[in-house]
Amino acid sequence: EEEFYNGVKFHRVMAGFMIQGGDPLTKTEEYLRYGTGGPGYTIPDEHVSGEFLTNVRGTISMANRGPESGGSQFFINVVDNTNLDFDKPPFSSKHPVFGRVLKGMEVVDAIAEVETNDNDMPLEPVIIEKVEIRRPA
Repeated sequence: EEEFYNGVKFHRVMAGFMIQGGDPLTKTEEYLRYGTGGPGYTIPDEHVSGEFLTNVRGTISMANRGPESGGSQFFINVVDNTNLDFDKPPFSSKHPVFGRVLKGMEVVDAIAEVETNDNDMPLEPVIIEKVEIRRPA
């Protein structure tokens, strides 16, 4: 509702893995800092087991620097990445799933195939133009 994500770029794109965004620094031209920004606070990890809370294709998960360090960055899995679940081997990665792409996975797939540099950053910016929150009627 605060339009935080409007204008944010996908700063990390890895075909066959995931696409990552949510860093407010990507609204600037300071591309060397992309991937290091956040909202100015962290949130606790919410690890919950369940059929719909595993890092499979189309799920949206918290990106982080380690335990309890999530903020605004997220990634969308373009393949099944259950090795990123807290409760599955190798048990070393902890990326809580909090959402799922319900429509438009073809857009996610197209983003996953853009040309990138050696740091997995798209050569041409991929920008989130606008985020809308829709609530059931």
